[in-house]
Amino acid sequence: MADLLTRFAGVSGAGVSLVVLDDFEDGNITEYSGDTDRFQALAVAAYEGAYGLRYNYADSGGGIYRLTPAVSQGNTYKWWLKVYNDPIDWCEHALFRFGVQDGTHYYAAGFDVDCTTLRLLKLDPGLTVLGSVAIAPVRDTWYQLTLAWAAGGGMTLSWSGGAQQATGSDNTYATGGFGFEGWNDTPSTSDYVVVYWDYAIKP
Repeated sequence: MADLLTRFAGVSGAGVSLVVLDDFEDGNITEYSGDTDRFQALAVAAYEGAYGLRYNYADSGGGIYRLTPAVSQGNTYKWWLKVYNDPIDWCEHALFRFGVQDGTHYYAAGFDVDCTTLRLLKLDPGLTVLGSVAIAPVRDTWYQLTLAWAAGGGMTLSWSGGAQQATGSDNTYATGGFGFEGWNDTPSTSDYVVVYWDYAIKP
């Protein structure tokens, strides 16, 4: 636990609580709904531990979600993300879903626009961009993303690769489930997009 607190939450010491939303250490994604055929819990996707989540798909995209444990306003959430494919801009987006109501109503945060932008999005089921800032991630590199979701709907998304932050606000969903989403910018049977996630937590 001390190692998790130091590496993933940025804090350590007695009295500090750490809620792991999913570390994928059970080696499966049976708790999730959605496009589960496009995601796997695999050892190759692990940032730390035995397993992480891999999205590996050639044709368009997909997402998975679960409704428990719930994520809510007034909290901060962190997760690790790596876009493995080369070139990186084959990946249209690599997102963390939050405030999930169902498969078409949720917020999302992460890499978007050829994975060169930090973005905050709302799906209801139409798409609304809540916040956006340009970044320059390096393929095959792990980054920690941090989402501060304030009471009243304010959102700030930052990443460990730089000082850029995407900010936005919306109060449609105050609580809900969470999940993950990937999308291929050049859909074909040969151009695979590979994205890894690991250790989604609430420090």
